[in-house]
Amino acid sequence: MVNKKLLQIGLYALCAIVAGAGIFLRLLPRESVKNTGKSPAASAVENQPVGKSDWPVFRGDSLLSGCSNMKIAKNLSLKWEYSCVNCSTPVAKNGKLYLVNEDGILFALDCKKGTLIWKTGSGIGKTGAALLFHDGTLFVGNDDGELIALDAAGGKEKWRTKTDGQIKGAANIWQDSKTARSIVIFGSYDSNLYALDSSDGKRIWTFKSGGYINGAAAVYANYAIFGGCDSMLRIADLVNGKEAELIATGSYIPGNPAICGNSVFCANYEGKVICYDLKNKKILWEHEEKGMQFMSSPAVNESRIVLCAKEGEILCLATSDGSLKWKFKVRGSIETSPVICGDRMLTGSSDGRLYVLDLESGNLIQEYDATSPVISSPVVADGNIFVCTESGKILCLEVVKK
Repeated sequence: MVNKKLLQIGLYALCAIVAGAGIFLRLLPRESVKNTGKSPAASAVENQPVGKSDWPVFRGDSLLSGCSNMKIAKNLSLKWEYSCVNCSTPVAKNGKLYLVNEDGILFALDCKKGTLIWKTGSGIGKTGAALLFHDGTLFVGNDDGELIALDAAGGKEKWRTKTDGQIKGAANIWQDSKTARSIVIFGSYDSNLYALDSSDGKRIWTFKSGGYINGAAAVYANYAIFGGCDSMLRIADLVNGKEAELIATGSYIPGNPAICGNSVFCANYEGKVICYDLKNKKILWEHEEKGMQFMSSPAVNESRIVLCAKEGEILCLATSDGSLKWKFKVRGSIETSPVICGDRMLTGSSDGRLYVLDLESGNLIQEYDATSPVISSPVVADGNIFVCTESGKILCLEVVKK
């Protein structure tokens, strides 16, 4: 974990430099939005929360909502554990759990039993990025700036492509209805957002931003929405790779945005949360928490948005107006992202616990003792919750009532 912490420190410093170079952004007024006149259209299918079976994308769906409609029992219980050192947040599809560790070893486990189905060597290279599953293929970026596609049936490499910077965020997927192609969308530390044909890795377009892109890009209709070290929330047209809108947030964005309905929610490093109306192209509200740093990504449903501050504070806001509904303080720090699961929210902490809170009241339902700092965001799939710990364990927690 020492190497990961050094990388995090380096990221914060580099982002601070980039943000400092563009410090004038902090002086822009609340409505500082560049608009090119195009209005994204909502997609009802994409706006549905994931169910009980799959979690194929980082944060669960292409909207990066971090939301599942699965109901959970009051008390979590350990179903199984598997040894896997320094793994990123897994993905799940068709009863299989896929995860990759920082040495580039890829694992496929049986979700129900926790048994190993297959694993690869370290051909992926050093990585800290999460996986994407789509149409029988796994996609992952590495520290050498490569995006690699692998067969989900056994981990055999299909193709790889090179960028000029590290890839730290997960890839996302977009279905082009006109060409029937599946397009992989991801960002790089070379400040570019890339769109590739998922079948062969052929580059379709490249979008140049103003700084490192740390998180994943959310997909909304025909648009990709992402942040980065330039303090801007950007909206790119997925058809042609051109800029559609540009929103100043005032500080750099370490995580990714989350979308629900026609609204996108974004949190920055200086404690500000922004809700932007994608249909009417305007900021609906801003909420600021002085002295807090949002390193992770929010989780959102129709009425609530949940965020975790690095300092160990969990916040719940109303999606309608950004008003604070409740706060909860854990004993450790939090740098992983929360998940909304029905009427509960879950998040891990450096204090070695997975916290389960009532979404409406913020009351503590359970502290599950993972015995080691939780280093991944929770994944909700196949009737279970999965988290990775610093001690090198992937835990499967049973959550559905019998």
